[in-house]
Amino acid sequence: MVMRGWFRFHLLTAMLMMLAAGGMMLANTFVFEEWVEEKPGAGYSIPHVYQGWPLAFKGVYYEIKQEPEKFPNAPISYSPLALDAAIGLAAIVFVAMISESIIRRGDDRRP
Repeated sequence: MVMRGWFRFHLLTAMLMMLAAGGMMLANTFVFEEWVEEKPGAGYSIPHVYQGWPLAFKGVYYEIKQEPEKFPNAPISYSPLALDAAIGLAAIVFVAMISESIIRRGDDRRP
């Protein structure tokens, strides 16, 4: 019987981890826009532009006459950014554990 190292994983697992990391980075680079009613019943809305998924780490409310080019200068909130990074890391580890459990279950059945 051959002993395996505890930190070995398959190429398929590495590729799935890479895809999960790319998906999380892509989701965090999109800029989302939603219209928020400033005062209920006022009859008008203002745009709220934000970036980050699942938590917005960068966002700004615009007045109607402001230009959206000012969004890159919006302040960054570091606690939601850290939580986004932790959630992304947890998703990558989850993908790796599921992939390895499926692959190694197939390896154990082979004679």
